[in-house]
Amino acid sequence: MVIDKPAETTPYASLLRPLDDVPTAPERLAQALGDGSSPPPPQEGMSWKREPWARRLSAVPGIEDFLASLPDTVDRVAVLASVRDSEALGRTDLAFVAAMIWGYGSSGYGPYRTARVLTGGSDEVDQSVLERFRSGARTAREQGAVAGFYAMNNPPGRVAYLGPAFFTKWLYFTTATTGPDSADAAPVLDKRVRDWIATNAEVHLRLDKTWAYHRYLQLLDAWAVRPAGTLSRATVERVIFSLS
Repeated sequence: MVIDKPAETTPYASLLRPLDDVPTAPERLAQALGDGSSPPPPQEGMSWKREPWARRLSAVPGIEDFLASLPDTVDRVAVLASVRDSEALGRTDLAFVAAMIWGYGSSGYGPYRTARVLTGGSDEVDQSVLERFRSGARTAREQGAVAGFYAMNNPPGRVAYLGPAFFTKWLYFTTATTGPDSADAAPVLDKRVRDWIATNAEVHLRLDKTWAYHRYLQLLDAWAVRPAGTLSRATVERVIFSLS
């Protein structure tokens, strides 16, 4: 497991605080997590449509063949494999597309928003954007989830039109090195997860602040401790995602 970089050595050190009162896991979550002796069942896959993605992402070389390689229903396992293979080929653009297909699922605006992030509205993929994707993922892998979040949430690593709800999906798929429940994974924090936590645990998190992501990780770590074992942060996050 990658240990988050010590707070005193970071530019956001003064913003990070331990949670004074960590609520117990909400009953529905505790039941879904089980006793910790084994991981909970995997999250179900999401349906998506190839045609809008192919049309909107025509600026990405080889996009049609890439989309054809993905299953009709994408789950975390399939997307992790696609991201890993694309990164190995030096195709950060395709790796990002795979993560966003999972992130947006069947919503109609996903292809447009993904294309806008990659191109900035031009006719070509912006190579500086791809470098910021690589840098953010590298930071998260080497220094931990909080460092990766900070890097992508602030200049110079911030990418136009890409907020935390979706850059945490990118960080998740590029840090989950051993599978969906990887101990190294930077967990997703989006509106769906945030709202579930607010409703069921009465903890109110902001999506756009590094200190809030740090609080979120503390919650996941606390809830991951089960009677017969300790699960990963990523496991707790995916179960919340499924419940929401």
